[in-house]
Amino acid sequence: MPRDAEILCVNEQDGRIALWAEVVPERHTQVRKIMIRGTGHSIDPNIEKKYIGTVFLEGKALVFHVFERMA
Repeated sequence: MPRDAEILCVNEQDGRIALWAEVVPERHTQVRKIMIRGTGHSIDPNIEKKYIGTVFLEGKALVFHVFERMA
């Protein structure tokens, strides 16, 4: 995504996990690593991460937690 993009939120859209960000499209791009884990699934405590949000997928009884990996 464009450099310095600010991740705003995640949510369900059309049965899928979607992420929204405020971007400046003209900026050079950079790789951002997003990690998604279902409720009850383990996360390596050594991974540096920033919580983005939780998504409830409608009609599927599934809950996912979304993080950005920082390192």
